[in-house]
Amino acid sequence: MRPFNLEQAKAGAKICTREGGKARILAFDIDAYISPIAAAYCRTDYPKRGEIVATYQNDGHYLSNGKEDEIDLMMADD
Repeated sequence: MRPFNLEQAKAGAKICTREGGKARILAFDIDAYISPIAAAYCRTDYPKRGEIVATYQNDGHYLSNGKEDEIDLMMADD
């Protein structure tokens, strides 16, 4: 995995969560103060629960305090 890159994600590059779960971008332009990206992701510990939707900052972080979280967005290895 590589750090999240907004331009690559907009161009259609594969993304995942920091924990390695599948993820996909739903929107890049949510009208929110800090978290304009909406993405659906799957938890690695509950793969049969389906997708969960969350909002993210432009740097791929889930949390606004800059700390790493297991559901942060990352660029997936091809």
